[in-house]
Amino acid sequence: MTGIIKSSWRKPAVPTRHARISAWISTIPIPTSPAWRNPWAGIPKARSKTLTISNPRSSAPSNKSNRENPRSSTPFAIGETSVFEEPDNGNGNLLLAQDAILSQPGTLQSLSFYVTVASGGLRLGLYDATGPGGGPGAKKAETAAFTPVVGWNTVSVIAPVALPPGNYWLAYLPQSNALSFSANRGIGQFRYYAYPYGPMPATFSTSPSGGVTRWSFYGTLVP
Repeated sequence: MTGIIKSSWRKPAVPTRHARISAWISTIPIPTSPAWRNPWAGIPKARSKTLTISNPRSSAPSNKSNRENPRSSTPFAIGETSVFEEPDNGNGNLLLAQDAILSQPGTLQSLSFYVTVASGGLRLGLYDATGPGGGPGAKKAETAAFTPVVGWNTVSVIAPVALPPGNYWLAYLPQSNALSFSANRGIGQFRYYAYPYGPMPATFSTSPSGGVTRWSFYGTLVP
C-alpha cells in the first residue's frame, strides 16, 4: 500500500534583482573624507565662443549726410580732360576760346591747360555764351598770369564764381608763339582774335574768327 509522505522542507527564497542590486550598492564604500575629489575636476571645461554674423547691408557707409544734403561735394569738370594727340602752337598774342557745356550748377575753382612745350607766359579764363550767335560774351573768371610747364597746368581763378548750367567758352591767351599744346581738330568750335598779352578783356570781341578745334583744357568746379 503506497502512502503519501509530507515534508516540511521549503525551497529557499531567491532574492529579487532589485534586492541583489540594492545589496551590491550597499557594499560600495562612499568616502566621507575631505581628501575625496570629483573625478571630473581635472578635465578643463570647454570655452564658449560667440560668433557674430554681420548684416551685409549694415556694412555699407551711411548715406545720412547724402539725405540731408543730396548734392554731392565731389568736384567735376567743364571742358576737355583728355590729352589730345595733335600738336599746336603759334598762337602768341591771340585770345582763343573753345566751346564747353556745363551740365550742373557749381562754383568754378580752377582752370587747367595741357602744355607740350613751355615758353613765355599764359593766362586762362572763362566767358559766358552771350556773344553773337552764342559765342563768347562776358568774362566770368580769369587766372593771374603764370609761367607754364610741360604737362597739366592747373591754376586757381582769381575769384571763384558760381555758374548755372549752360554753354560757356574756355579762353586762353599765350604770350609766345613757341608755346605748344595738344589739340583735336575734329571736334568742337573755337573763336579767336588778336589781343596783346595781359589781363583778358571784360567782353570778348563781337567779330572774332573761328573754326573747328578743341584743346586739352578744362575747368574744375565744386557743387
